[in-house]
Amino acid sequence: MKQLQRVVCGLLLACFAVGSVVFAQSGDAARDVVKNTTDQMLTALKAERENLEKDPAGVYRLVDQIVLPNFDFERMSMLVLGKNWQRTSDTQKQEFVQVFRDLLVRTYAVAIAKAVLKPGSDVEIEYLPVYADTASRWVTVKTLVKHEGNTFAIDYNVYPTDQREWKVFNVVVEGISLVTNYRTEFNNDISNIGMERLIEKIKARNEAEMNRAIETQ
Repeated sequence: MKQLQRVVCGLLLACFAVGSVVFAQSGDAARDVVKNTTDQMLTALKAERENLEKDPAGVYRLVDQIVLPNFDFERMSMLVLGKNWQRTSDTQKQEFVQVFRDLLVRTYAVAIAKAVLKPGSDVEIEYLPVYADTASRWVTVKTLVKHEGNTFAIDYNVYPTDQREWKVFNVVVEGISLVTNYRTEFNNDISNIGMERLIEKIKARNEAEMNRAIETQ
């Protein structure tokens, strides 16, 4: 009996070991997705620097084309709203996913434009070993971003979809989780003003940011 238990135990450990190796290789694939996307974005920004200085809103288009296809905004929205997601109507869910997506586009575009489009500015990105959570099947792609003498830790939580694509569902900057940060803000708003008014508030925020970009042209 003890011998049988040892054999079964050994087989289980072997299975876990093989699974870990395969998943680690998949983690490398996840890192490649993040790296390739970032490289494409930086290359596009530098190539179109002159045009974007005249039309800053063009950064939104680049983010939409290059970055957003690799993010799962519905999953992010579910995590951000938490228990409020189940209490929200299907129409409101669709509206929230869209305005939240637009909010992240604006936020990301403004931040990256300031970093990359500034004359003489340069960005260096170091990719660290991938952390794989074998229990939940997602990985963390860890990076160090160096800009103007400062170094920032930016981590991407990425998971494999049923279509075998890697999608980002959270970004952690210097230990601050994007999902957790917005969850606190939005859930407080839902408690105070309700879901419908929160959506309207985010829409207004997005429109104001777009108008500022247009005014700088």
